[in-house]
Amino acid sequence: MKNSSFTIRTSSDFGLDLTVRSHGYYQTPPFGWDGLTGVLSIAMRLPGGEPFIAYVRENGSGSLRVTVPGGLDDEKKREIRRVVPHCLKLDEDLSGFYSMCEKIKKFGDAERIGAGRLLRSPTAFEDIVKAQLATNVAWKQAARMIHNLCQLGPKVPGSDRRIFPEPGAILSAGDSWLREKGRVGYRAGYVIDLCGKVADGSLDLSRVDRAEIRGADLKRLLMSIKGVGKSTAHYLLMLHGEYSSLSIDSATHALMRKITGKEMTDGQIEARYRRWGKYKALALWYEWVTASGWLSIE
Repeated sequence: MKNSSFTIRTSSDFGLDLTVRSHGYYQTPPFGWDGLTGVLSIAMRLPGGEPFIAYVRENGSGSLRVTVPGGLDDEKKREIRRVVPHCLKLDEDLSGFYSMCEKIKKFGDAERIGAGRLLRSPTAFEDIVKAQLATNVAWKQAARMIHNLCQLGPKVPGSDRRIFPEPGAILSAGDSWLREKGRVGYRAGYVIDLCGKVADGSLDLSRVDRAEIRGADLKRLLMSIKGVGKSTAHYLLMLHGEYSSLSIDSATHALMRKITGKEMTDGQIEARYRRWGKYKALALWYEWVTASGWLSIE
């Protein structure tokens, strides 16, 4: 079968590797990451169509090459051009953040290494479900729950990969399946409630996908969702370019102990990053990826 490919332009400060591995979502469907070849794969499909996989790699400075097995019609190409830039946040302007980083030695390499963009799922619905499943649990266990849930999603033909299930598929499986097969525990109630509201139209998350809801309005919407507390809402806000609120949890306190050698209160952590203004969550994230051991950056 012949492959089809095309390119997508990026800014000069974009780095695929660090964007993909910016946090744990790359370890969950619909993503796959080959660290040896530097190829990101994304399972997706057109509405009502058959699932397929798009393979994304850097194509020299300033562009990505997207490859799809088989034919590539205009409709499929348009969907890829929507999903890939959305997931990689290609349109985000980080010049203000980089300008601040230049003034602080430990942040000086941020622009060079392409740091600052956080991988997100093709839809806000997927990101919220993943965040619900990641509450009060180690990431390894959360990733396992997400993979379990995705057994409800359509399978890519000729592959073991699946796309994220639609709300209706999760509702059809029901609470008992989520608890017994998905192994998500009490979080099943949160996921079922979210799916019900999306399915009946009382919660329109497509407006979030289109960036029609921002700032305080987006925060209020996220915190109105069961299973999304303050810290989780602040984390999700980062995926939509909102960095003025810190996501502080036990992992944050552990990081502060490692960086500063002392216990810090939430207030002290807030004070540490206050000078970063609207980029303070991004500054905390950068310290996390460089000091926690999550990534090896050269």
